[in-house]
Amino acid sequence: MRTRAEIIERVSYWLQTFTLAELTFVLNEDLRLSPFDKFRIKKIGSSLRHTFFSNQSDSDVKMLINDLSSAFRQARPVHKPTSLSSTIIRQQERFLIPFRSTCPTCNCNLNQSNAVQKQLRIYCGNGSVVTGKLCWNKIQ
Repeated sequence: MRTRAEIIERVSYWLQTFTLAELTFVLNEDLRLSPFDKFRIKKIGSSLRHTFFSNQSDSDVKMLINDLSSAFRQARPVHKPTSLSSTIIRQQERFLIPFRSTCPTCNCNLNQSNAVQKQLRIYCGNGSVVTGKLCWNKIQ
């Protein structure tokens, strides 16, 4: 058996509140959105309700993410760097999310409550436009 019984039990529990498509949607949105966004849960919840016309609360979404997002994360498929799917995934990645969770100027740890975000748009030489966010400590 590849999937542990504990994981199957937790997913079965959440399938009483969410459909499989909704559950997958929530976990994918959790991976896609910046961890420094203090409105992540509200954005995911409203996007879920808008997309699926469902009635789950933001607290249900938050509990689902806390329960399943990192503890039971499974391996993603491997993509070769030259494959089309890899190129598309790289274009959709947020290149400007910091590789560390500390402020670049004062080295303070950043979290949802003390991170200031600014939207950036970078115009590349090949004509593409990359958008992202720059995060820094608002207590400086």
